Amino acid sequence: MTRLSCLLWLLLAFPTAAAAQPSPEDLVHRALETHPSLEGLGARVEALQRGVERARALPEPVLALEYANMPLDAPYPGVHPMSGVQLRVQQGLLAPGTRPAREEAARRQVRVGEAAVREARVSLAAGVRTAFWQLARTRQQRELTVEHLGLVDQLFETVRASYEVGGAGQHDLLNLGVLRRQLEDGLGEFDRQERELLAALGAALDTSPPPTIETPPATLAPPTSWTLDELVATAIADNPSLARLAAQGDAERAAAAAAGREAWPDATVWAGYRVRAPVGEADDGGNQVSLGVSVPLPTSARARWGAQEARHEALARASEAEAAAVLAGIRAGLDGALARWERAGDKAATYREDLVPGARDALDATLSAYRVGRADFASLHAAQVRLLDLERAARDADAEAALTRVEIQRLLGVAEVGEGEEVP
Repeated sequence: MTRLSCLLWLLLAFPTAAAAQPSPEDLVHRALETHPSLEGLGARVEALQRGVERARALPEPVLALEYANMPLDAPYPGVHPMSGVQLRVQQGLLAPGTRPAREEAARRQVRVGEAAVREARVSLAAGVRTAFWQLARTRQQRELTVEHLGLVDQLFETVRASYEVGGAGQHDLLNLGVLRRQLEDGLGEFDRQERELLAALGAALDTSPPPTIETPPATLAPPTSWTLDELVATAIADNPSLARLAAQGDAERAAAAAAGREAWPDATVWAGYRVRAPVGEADDGGNQVSLGVSVPLPTSARARWGAQEARHEALARASEAEAAAVLAGIRAGLDGALARWERAGDKAATYREDLVPGARDALDATLSAYRVGRADFASLHAAQVRLLDLERAARDADAEAALTRVEIQRLLGVAEVGEGEEVP
């Protein structure tokens, strides 16, 4: 397996809580199959391919019928020895190398269009994956909120029992009521977010109403096992934005070469056959043949096409400079993404394995102490809120790792899983 295949396998085989958990890859495939923007870009590539056919075509031949040299006072053959009816065929000939240069320039434009299609596919796939993992986070946070609503209800019953025997004040019950209403209001916010994300996914899949989409109940942050240099090398080879800019530079240089050829003069050749009539005894009226060639004098061609050539050369340098800037941005983006990924993984593991269990134990201990009068309500309330914050932070860290992975995929130029690659 090549290094790229290994990297794609690591990036796309994102571990979740169970091997058969839902993944965004089926959605990505559907979006790439149906999204109308890709169909439009494909049509543009087809139009560019037609330009190659046009570039290889020769000028049209010209067929002419000439009623020539007729006297005004006797406009018919047989009166003047120069008069006659002439059939003429004329053909323009391109200067050597002009047609191949035009074809090459047109083919290079096709490559630019193809790279733009790949760029759009990667962008669309990244958008689908991002919306999917954001939707998973929203649903997970909503489920967590529902779970904590149950915990608050349990606390409320405990505090109410204490209140009935004079061990707690009314303000303690009111504070728990505020916390409960705050959590209930958060459910409405999660519903709004889910609706927006489903609408975004529906637009990406070109379906209305939005489709039913399953998401995993938990997302585990994967470890990072590759280096920045490996990712940058892969991006240089596969990133479609870099490919498009490189193709654009090549297309401009090909256009510059074609402009240089256009400065060469094109020739025109012709052949004519004149049908004549006898003019008395002085001219027997024999038919005549004429052959000719013409070449324009290139008095301003070099100035005109030279400027066009220089223009395309400047645009080629601009594309190369832009590609260098994009590559620098890709390197910085990958470096930052790796840093976020590593931190998200460490944070999620710390919260999941240490802080969240500790906060649960602290809440249980505080609740037990409260029931026997050894802890006050403030400590109980703080323990409940702290557990909620830590569990939310753990899920946010997992989601951050998933979203960072999507960003790395985008920077690498990953659209779909290649043949032979599987996502569990």
